[in-house]
Amino acid sequence: MLLGVALGSYLIGAVNSALIISRVCGLPDPRTKGSGNPGATNMLRVGKNKGLAMATLAGDIGKGVLAVALALYAAGEPLSLAWPSPGVVAGVMVVIGHVWPVYYRFRGGKGVATLAGMMAILNPLLLAMGLATWLLGYALYRRVSAASMAAAAALPLYAWAVHRDWDLVLAGLLLGVVVVYRHKENLHRLLRGEEDQP
Repeated sequence: MLLGVALGSYLIGAVNSALIISRVCGLPDPRTKGSGNPGATNMLRVGKNKGLAMATLAGDIGKGVLAVALALYAAGEPLSLAWPSPGVVAGVMVVIGHVWPVYYRFRGGKGVATLAGMMAILNPLLLAMGLATWLLGYALYRRVSAASMAAAAALPLYAWAVHRDWDLVLAGLLLGVVVVYRHKENLHRLLRGEEDQP
């Protein structure tokens, strides 16, 4: 069951909202423009359209919600106390699928919105704490990348403080590292003072 949850969640995560919306709307591949990231922020840069950026964001969040909800439903009572939790396995793998999608030669997004979607189901309090950190980071630096890295880096600490289940703490640590790693070029630009808004 857990292997099935992991594979199914990965395949859900590998469906990229930005690339689908770009193709349907006749926009350039966002991986070839702007920051090169197929996510909501770069969709706003490339498409100059807030509606398309919001649709991308909704799609990325939605697949995190969908994967975890399906995993918990499929596992049911027999696996409700399993370790690691099927919901946590699904959450990790849907983000991994988003970041390294098999459908797109493993060139995906940075995972922040999908991570938010998984947390919306697994632990809304953690989501709220992460969002508060994101908003504080954005208020201080006015850069989505800086805010995203701050929220990701804080996630395992919040998970330990709030949840104290090792599967979620380890998942937070793993996904925090993944998100910061995927932002490494943004980090270099931030340190050089060259990172564009938003």
